[in-house]
Amino acid sequence: MVVTKSPFKHVLLTASPGWGHLRPLLSIASKIVHERADIIITFTMTGDFEHKLRVEIDRYFKDDEETLKHNIRSEIRKVSGRVVPVLAWNTTALNSSLHFFGPESFGGLGNVSMKAEILAKETGRPVDDIIRELFNPEAGEVIELPGMPPMYDYEFNPHHENSIETVGTTESYNRFFEESDGIIALGNAAFDPEACAAYRRWFAPRPAYIIGPLLPEEPSIDDRLSESQKELTASSNGVEIKLFLDTVWETYRDRSLLYAR
Repeated sequence: MVVTKSPFKHVLLTASPGWGHLRPLLSIASKIVHERADIIITFTMTGDFEHKLRVEIDRYFKDDEETLKHNIRSEIRKVSGRVVPVLAWNTTALNSSLHFFGPESFGGLGNVSMKAEILAKETGRPVDDIIRELFNPEAGEVIELPGMPPMYDYEFNPHHENSIETVGTTESYNRFFEESDGIIALGNAAFDPEACAAYRRWFAPRPAYIIGPLLPEEPSIDDRLSESQKELTASSNGVEIKLFLDTVWETYRDRSLLYAR
């Protein structure tokens, strides 16, 4: 049997099923294939993001780069095993993830799921109730995180709203950070050097790649109309959003609204 070696290398990307996590990952994917046309990138995802993902990918490629664009593809499937190195991906503020999932020596909560399991066995209380208390403390203890002024523990989540307060999700997040072979995280060493340094110490000896904000390149004048149309189709409410933005600008003019896409 003759085995033919593929001329392509393959990168598998996956993220928490939230647009704020997926969108910057698309930017990284586009930069990779622009630098290396011999790399194929596959996204694994859950949720109904297929259409938005395709529309967003279009924003990173010119009309004559259709072949290159197809180096990025998406799949919805279950992936298991540790055959290849796995790098974690984090788009939240460094100090936020450091606090909620990092070690206590850095001002973090430590392994919350493990703590909750131990306390549940000792007290007989439901694990989820303990997790909620750990994520929403009210003791008034002072927390110190690298690069930030001291804060009271309750200031991190004053409204007690947290989507990760269950056994399954909390354990997954803890394993996500602890078992990965490294991490790519959004940060800025010039703006927040202490947090970047702490993140690298947290993951050492695993690599921690801290990269800056990720956005498509500024379109040329000729491409701006096309870019505007792509932005409209990225959301089912695109027309309404544009009408709202135009109305605010016409009424209040410059610097009247902050819009996070």
